[in-house]
Amino acid sequence: MQKKNGMKKWILTILILNTILVHAQVDTTTTYPQDSLRCIRVTAEVENALTIQFSQLDFTHFFPTIQFWIDSCGYYEPTLRSIIMEEILLGNPVNLAISDYFEAGYFEVYKNRVTDAQEFNHYDYYKDNVEYYGYLPLDSKLDSVIKQRAMEWKDSITTDPDQQLILHFFSDDYYTFETEAIKKEYKKSYIGGYVRKLYREERNQFLGLQIHTGIFGSNGLNQTLGISQILGFGLSTPLSKKWVGDFLINFRFSYNPKEFNFYAMNTLNPIKSHTVSNIEGRIGYRILDLPVGSKTIMIHPKVGLGVDFISTGLFEQVGEEEYNYYNPTSLHTLLGFSASIPIFKTSYIGIGFYYHYIPYHWDKRVKSKMDDNYLSGEVFFRL
Repeated sequence: MQKKNGMKKWILTILILNTILVHAQVDTTTTYPQDSLRCIRVTAEVENALTIQFSQLDFTHFFPTIQFWIDSCGYYEPTLRSIIMEEILLGNPVNLAISDYFEAGYFEVYKNRVTDAQEFNHYDYYKDNVEYYGYLPLDSKLDSVIKQRAMEWKDSITTDPDQQLILHFFSDDYYTFETEAIKKEYKKSYIGGYVRKLYREERNQFLGLQIHTGIFGSNGLNQTLGISQILGFGLSTPLSKKWVGDFLINFRFSYNPKEFNFYAMNTLNPIKSHTVSNIEGRIGYRILDLPVGSKTIMIHPKVGLGVDFISTGLFEQVGEEEYNYYNPTSLHTLLGFSASIPIFKTSYIGIGFYYHYIPYHWDKRVKSKMDDNYLSGEVFFRL
C-alpha cells in the first residue's frame, strides 16, 4: 500500500512538473483559445519525443509521433521540416516533400523563424504568432537538433542537388544556401529555380537600366535623314507593376542622309545631318505574360512623347565664351509594343517595334519637305 501511494506521488509530481514546463512556454497572462492551448501541450510532448529520435537516430516511432502531431494540431512548417530531415537521414527520396515545403510557403516561415529566434525578445514574437510557427517555440530543442544534423550531413549528400541545398538551409547557413542555389550547376534543380525566381521578383521591385540599339527609317519616299542606327540608354520603372515607364536618351546615326535647307543666321543653309538626338518618355501596360518553356515573355504596348534635335553643326559666337547653336527641333510621338524575356539572374532581353510621327516642318526654319512618318525596330537589354 505504501508502495502504491509512493508511486502515485511520483506520477502526480511528474504531471505537475510537466504542466509547469508546458505553461512556462506561453504567457500565462495571454488568453489563447482552447484548441491552441491543447496544441501547445501536444507540441511540447511531440518535441521531446522527436528530439530524442533525432539525437539517437532512432526513427522506429517517428511516423506515429508525426501522425499524432498532425491529427492533434494540423500541418505546419516544423512538421514537414522534421519529415524531410528524417527521410534524408534514412537515405530516402524527398524531392516531392521539398517542393511541397516551398510551395506551401514554409520557406519564408522558416526564414522568419530563424530571424525572430535571434531577437532578444524572441518569446514575444512566438507569443504573437503561435499558430504561424506551428505551436513550436522559437529556438526550441527540436530546432537545435535538426540544425545540428543538417550541419553534419550537408556536405555528405553529393548526388541530389535539392537535398544538398535544403540541408544548407536547415543548418541556418542561409548565405551559403543562397550563394549555392544561384550557381549554374543548380539552375535546373527545383530549389535553384525557386531562389532565382525570388531574386528576379526582388530585383523587379526597383528601377532598371536599359540599353538598346536598332534601325530607324522613314516609310515614305523622301528619305532626307536616311536609314539610321539607333543607340540609346535610360531608366525603366519596376517590372513588378503592370504599368511601366521608360525615360530614354537616343542617338540616331544616319547612313545615307540627303541635304535639306535650314534657315539660320539670316541665310539659307544646305544641311546634310548625320546625327539626330532624342529625349523621350514612354508608358506601357503589360497585357500578356506568355509562357515559353520555363520562362515568361512579357508583352507591353507602349506610347511615347519626346523631342528630336537634328544636329547641323551651325553655331555663332555671341560673346567671349558664349555660342548660339542652330538645330531643328520637333515633337516626337510613337506607338508600338515591346516583348521581353528574362535572362541570367535578374536581367531581360527584348525587342520593340514602333511607329513614329515626327513633323519636322513644325520648325519653321526647315525649308525643305521632310517625311513625318517613321518606323523602327529595337533590341534592348534591361539590367
